[in-house]
Amino acid sequence: MRILRFFALREGLGRRKKHCSALSWDVLIMTTREIGGKIRQCRKRLGLRQRDLAEIAGVTLRGLTDLEHGRANPTLHQLSKILEVLGLEVRVVER
Repeated sequence: MRILRFFALREGLGRRKKHCSALSWDVLIMTTREIGGKIRQCRKRLGLRQRDLAEIAGVTLRGLTDLEHGRANPTLHQLSKILEVLGLEVRVVER
């Protein structure tokens, strides 16, 4: 099972961009299933359909759907493209 550390962006997005920092995520160690659930939660808070998020992020609808349901292990590149649209980021840090 892949586990990633997931961070919310705190600043640097500019005032015009919507983002999901209202979720107040701190450093979290999460499974891909949990990350998918958080992505879904954030997407819904921003009023985006899966199709819209996939198109804006440049990923497939199937890939996004599988990620949200915990059935996919995305690459860090794919994950970062989705999170960027949502105003979030992923960081890999040494223990």
